Amino acid sequence: NNFWCPTWTDYHNTVASAALHSMRTGEVQWIDELTIPGALRTLHTQIFQCSPSDNYFYCGQSPAGYGAYRANFNSSHAYFFNLFTYYWLTGDGTVVEILQRGASRMRNYLCSRRPAAACGPNDPTTDPSARLAGRVSSQWFAAFRFVGLASEDASFLDDWRGNMGRAATRHYAALQNNGQSYGFWTDSVIGGAGSHRTGQLWMVSLYDMRNMERLMRDTADAPIGSPAVRPSEVLISWARTLEDYGARVAGNGTAAGVWPNQLDFSFSGARIGGNLSSVSGNVDHDNDGQTCDTGDECLWSSGKATLCTVVVNAGLWTSNLSMTALGRELTERALGNALTVEVLNKRQGLYMSRLHEAVKALSE
Repeated sequence: NNFWCPTWTDYHNTVASAALHSMRTGEVQWIDELTIPGALRTLHTQIFQCSPSDNYFYCGQSPAGYGAYRANFNSSHAYFFNLFTYYWLTGDGTVVEILQRGASRMRNYLCSRRPAAACGPNDPTTDPSARLAGRVSSQWFAAFRFVGLASEDASFLDDWRGNMGRAATRHYAALQNNGQSYGFWTDSVIGGAGSHRTGQLWMVSLYDMRNMERLMRDTADAPIGSPAVRPSEVLISWARTLEDYGARVAGNGTAAGVWPNQLDFSFSGARIGGNLSSVSGNVDHDNDGQTCDTGDECLWSSGKATLCTVVVNAGLWTSNLSMTALGRELTERALGNALTVEVLNKRQGLYMSRLHEAVKALSE
């Protein structure tokens, strides 16, 4: 569709890696050649810029992507990390002005108490499509944080913290098995004991857990949700699930082995502190006897790369040698695989998006 060729998406915040590279190396030309042009492209071709009198919901948001107006047209392309970086480097107020408009509508959509007040941990959403877990919500939670810091309206920080608490209340389970606590993060609401399925392991680690780590640092690990849990507890228990189940239910426990894209689990008792009954991973959805041969049955190398930071950090925080070793293995494989991608593209973005943090943690 030639009409929509100008729209451009910074998939998985690929271009954000350029500024991080500049910070590490001092090679500031990467900022001039990639960071700034990429941010301006996002700002002026991806985000809907409307007149002041236009009340269209998508003003200040970025719903247009591949396929122009897709059948599932939505605001799922809020890949703004590089745009945030551009603002902090340049002070271009246009970024704040435009994103605040989109964030205002989005926070009202996600929280029925808005604009009067932020939602509490037990407040449900009023629209089935208004989800609090997954890529789309995670991107907008990050936008709430940015607008709260960069604009004159700090109330967006209440939405940042409050919606993370709501997500933990509705989508996180901490379950006991053999004296260990295992964390599970789902796309669907966990209504109670029974059988459930996690989100895609790579997507949760790349988006939901990245926000969780940022929240931990922002708030000195203050508890969130109901019952209250600390962000560090969520991160560590999720990493433990990745090590003990993600790497082992279909594989050999190594980064190179077979990892399912999602985990099926069941539990009895409470969502926080209940008993884990079973965990499995389906790596042959089409039942043809061949594992990892179609669609998203398994994690590919790019998906495994997104796990490295949460596993490395949790291993180091808890002095867990086996977890740290797995995180190092995931990191080393991600570095090696990233070298095989010659173009800075979506796949490279998956390799690089969380790799910088893992390398830094392992080098300290």
